[in-house]
Amino acid sequence: MAKRTPVADTPVVENPAQTGRRPVDLTDKTVAALPLGSGLWRDSTMRGFYVVCNAASKSFVLQRDVNGRAVRVNLGQYGDISARNARELAEDIYVNKIKKGIDPNREKQDAKVRGMTLGEAFELYKSGGHEWSPKTLEEYEGVYKRELSHWANRTMQEIGEDRTGVQKLHTAIYERVQKSGKKRKRDIDNPDARPGAYTANRALELLGYVYNRARRQLPSLPPNPIENVTFFKKRQRNDSISPDGLKAWFEKVNAKCSPVKRIYSLSVILTAGRRDQMAEARWEHIDFDKGTWFFPKPKGGTVKAYTIPVSRYLLDELRSWRREAGDTPWVFPSDRKNGAHIMKPRDDKHGLPLPHVLRHTYRTHALIARVDYINTCLLMNHAIGGSSAGYITRDITIEHLRVSQEQITTHFLRQFGLLPALPSKVIEMPNLLAKSGT
Repeated sequence: MAKRTPVADTPVVENPAQTGRRPVDLTDKTVAALPLGSGLWRDSTMRGFYVVCNAASKSFVLQRDVNGRAVRVNLGQYGDISARNARELAEDIYVNKIKKGIDPNREKQDAKVRGMTLGEAFELYKSGGHEWSPKTLEEYEGVYKRELSHWANRTMQEIGEDRTGVQKLHTAIYERVQKSGKKRKRDIDNPDARPGAYTANRALELLGYVYNRARRQLPSLPPNPIENVTFFKKRQRNDSISPDGLKAWFEKVNAKCSPVKRIYSLSVILTAGRRDQMAEARWEHIDFDKGTWFFPKPKGGTVKAYTIPVSRYLLDELRSWRREAGDTPWVFPSDRKNGAHIMKPRDDKHGLPLPHVLRHTYRTHALIARVDYINTCLLMNHAIGGSSAGYITRDITIEHLRVSQEQITTHFLRQFGLLPALPSKVIEMPNLLAKSGT
């Protein structure tokens, strides 16, 4: 080891009570004599070499500047490492790392993240500050377990460098589902979609989300490998109920559905509420005096909570239903299990469309009813593009939106046959050919 040469004292961040303390020659003997809880002691011969005496332990550290920023590197606890070995380690780190502008702490952190496995990254993604709904979390965990868990021990570095392997994983998932002959629920809902296409797309989308989360922690990871994946095209939804089909739908709901599913379906089509947020609605969320409905935990969690006005027709239906439903906190109580809300609002046996189709129908007919785009987005709790959308205060738009809500409901009531249809307008186009003398 090189001969130790005394160096001038250097200013360090210390406990004010210790300012002015003379440096000591840090050997095993002197370190053993230092009292616990006495704080920071600097070495008299090596710049930046210290021992920190905490309440229960003593640790060797090296503190030097890296690219103009003070960095403290932990070398080990006294007892686990000798003063001599700690000094040698400090010299090695300074010469081979710090002097070259390398932050040893960042390098160690980067090495740890590069060694992060997919399983660890998935746990990091789940705990990454999102307010996951139980349904979303359950779906992600199911997709991971079925389609990605066999890669759980692969590091994110390996996955990032294996772009071809990621593309093959997408194809393999699709082919496996094809060969199994089994259809996921989403494939059944979309009979013209290829079985396995949704499953493969969803699995690789999740892999991409997890990889992006790991890359935020380590920007030096390769670009997201799902950029190399050719996703199956998503089927365009064209399943809104047509104006001509609304009367038949309304009559079937009244004739075939149980009372709770009838009022549930009517509420969905007249508010555009999503399936689960409607199923979990409580009476305390409906203000009959103000004519509003509050949804505390829609898609996106409580941060997306919103209130909408309710049309007069639907309020009257809900009042009647409340008297019929009896003593229950749920707007749509289960007709199978006491004390619970409705769990499966779909009514396939009668050939009725899914709740989300009713939401699509609301959006389509809001356009036909000539309701403003922004008003429709606010009523449906959709995001509105552009920076000006962030300036809208929803709470003071309720009465403004009430006009649009009544307009949409009136349009539906005409299609249901409960109100007379509007007279059709004949638009006469000018005979341009006659004017031109042709």
